[in-house]
Amino acid sequence: MRVPRAVLIVLLASLLAVKAEESRVDKTSYGEQRASTEKAGREQVTIVDYVAQLPPHTFEGTVEQTLSFIRHTGAIIDKKNGYISCKGDGGQGDFEVALFRYSDRRPLIAVSTGSTDGENWTYLEFFAPAADGKMRKMPSSIFPIADAGRTESGDVSGKWRFELPRYGKTIVVRQPRSGKTLHKITWTGEKFVKEK
Repeated sequence: MRVPRAVLIVLLASLLAVKAEESRVDKTSYGEQRASTEKAGREQVTIVDYVAQLPPHTFEGTVEQTLSFIRHTGAIIDKKNGYISCKGDGGQGDFEVALFRYSDRRPLIAVSTGSTDGENWTYLEFFAPAADGKMRKMPSSIFPIADAGRTESGDVSGKWRFELPRYGKTIVVRQPRSGKTLHKITWTGEKFVKEK
């Protein structure tokens, strides 16, 4: 069986193009390939996906109950800016969730839970993926202000209201009753820094 010359030329050109692409890919470092793949994967993950990955007991109910609660209570879900704000009911308190990013694009999730009615104070927790990919609670030392459950001296009487940013990277710390701004704390991509 004879193969026409034109078909052979097309096949040969196709093989050369494939080999050239393989050569280009081989010259790309493993780290660059992995970073490109991870970046593509992370761009598809939304704030709702991160909430689904948080450890059990971060909120009052199960993950499924929390997601259902978010979707059916008129919560603000801003996937573009990585932000959720949800008013509570009798079982689940008010909460906000905000996505921050490390300089290398890893996620850092802030969760503020508590009450904005009555005493008007909130707790603040941070979560990031561990080596196994699961979201883990970060040490409280990641944030320079003690939350409602403890003060810097260990006293549990300190109570603040933390307002997570829908836009930007600054968490506002307010006095619960008056609403007076006490601190503004900005994420740099590596740590939180008090504004002066």
